[in-house]
Amino acid sequence: GKSVSTSGSLKMKKDDVIQISLVDPLLGVMELGRMGFTKTRVLIIDRVNKQYVDVPYSDVSFLKKANIDFYTLQSLFWHEVFEPGKKTAKASDFQYQDNGDNINIMFVDQMLTYRFATQKKQGRLSETLITNNTDKNYRFVFNYGNFTTFYSKSFPREMTMAFTAASQQTSLSMSLSSLKNASDWVARSSAPSKYTKADPEKLFKMLVK
Repeated sequence: GKSVSTSGSLKMKKDDVIQISLVDPLLGVMELGRMGFTKTRVLIIDRVNKQYVDVPYSDVSFLKKANIDFYTLQSLFWHEVFEPGKKTAKASDFQYQDNGDNINIMFVDQMLTYRFATQKKQGRLSETLITNNTDKNYRFVFNYGNFTTFYSKSFPREMTMAFTAASQQTSLSMSLSSLKNASDWVARSSAPSKYTKADPEKLFKMLVK
């Protein structure tokens, strides 16, 4: 029932790291928290409560159950079609539904169905939808909008993700005010030594409340 707005940054280095930083919405300077995803680990730094999580993906149960690894997250933020559990998607592993102006690219495994809604004329992905095969009340959707040209490629400046579990929904909308290619940032983070190591399940639940 709460809606919170703040500013921050999304920094990505292809096949290496995704880093999200959130800052104080009033002052706009002090960092409140940071999330970092590398090929092997998930890092969350909660500067407000001085705690952190630094664990492999297998230690976060909902990521493990959904077969989400670094390459899945990377594909979501780079608005790419992906095959869960694989670095590179294989075209023959997917099903295709041609709807005229749009093509749905589908992948189904034992637990989840992945639907990638693509715009044929523009040649880009507009939505990724992941649903539970046995319980449709559980779903995750990632929408893309406000596309702009960035280094000769189309990239979304608006990203909205929503996770629905039974009757509860949590969503995050990101509006990218500017895009740039830069190397003057630190790709690896670490929590201060005085911070307390937290349980990843409890910290994730706290973040989405």
